[in-house]
Amino acid sequence: MRNHVARFCRVSLNLTCYKCQRRHLTVLCELSRAVTTTAAPTPTVPSGSSGSTSPTVTTASTGATEAKSVLLQTGRVWAESGPRQLLVRVMLDSDSQRSFIRTDVAKKLQYKVIGTEELSLVTFGNAKPRNHLRCRRVSVTLRGRFNGGTVTLEALEVPEVCTVTSPPLNIEVLELLSARRYDAADMFGAETWQPEDVSILIGSDAYWKFATGKIDRLNEQLTAVETSFGWTAQGSSSHYEATATSALFLSAGGSHQECDESAMWRLDTVDTRALEKDLTAVRESESTTAEAFAL
Repeated sequence: MRNHVARFCRVSLNLTCYKCQRRHLTVLCELSRAVTTTAAPTPTVPSGSSGSTSPTVTTASTGATEAKSVLLQTGRVWAESGPRQLLVRVMLDSDSQRSFIRTDVAKKLQYKVIGTEELSLVTFGNAKPRNHLRCRRVSVTLRGRFNGGTVTLEALEVPEVCTVTSPPLNIEVLELLSARRYDAADMFGAETWQPEDVSILIGSDAYWKFATGKIDRLNEQLTAVETSFGWTAQGSSSHYEATATSALFLSAGGSHQECDESAMWRLDTVDTRALEKDLTAVRESESTTAEAFAL
């Protein structure tokens, strides 16, 4: 109803609960009883604390995955062009028809461009070429780290040689090569350009310029292959475990304050002095109005 004030309502003056005979709706009495009978659990607070719960730490379990690394014929050689030189990682791949060099390496060493070629790339499992590239053909000179001999080959410039590469030689492989007094071709060098990536791929067109044809079985899974820039290890190395551990730290604090929620709607807990004063004024006004109409 418009302009209707609850405290001036005549109905509320005679409002009585049917259960407790107090001045409130019966439904509020039921809500009040439901609250009082259901007590909220009180948290246990340690002595000396100000109502705060102790921190909670949740830690995930440690997981270990077992894997086997496969070594490819990789090594590190000096790529030279006049006074400029760069230690790069190379890979011998007899299954590739051509040799390739990364564009950034060719530009950094300013290799001489011999010509250009149209290249069609056929990925494994596809019968039709997927990509067509126009590549520059450059003359590349490589020199081994353990001897002064150099080898020159032609390679095609590509933005990236391969994304899958061979992992670094582990201690077990290095010990097998060292026991036979073999120079490890893929011995890590801090000055290597992009040390984890393959910068030059030597294909079948130049493979035998580097491979001598001598091999040595290191064990049942590994074979050492001699090249002009050292001995490469090819095959499966021992298993290794990759361990990953993650932990979650959760700290929470809480406080508890005693409060009777039923007091929020009980009329007997509200200051009714102002309400009684207003009601008296209303009665006097109504009485005056009635007398005026009687006259």
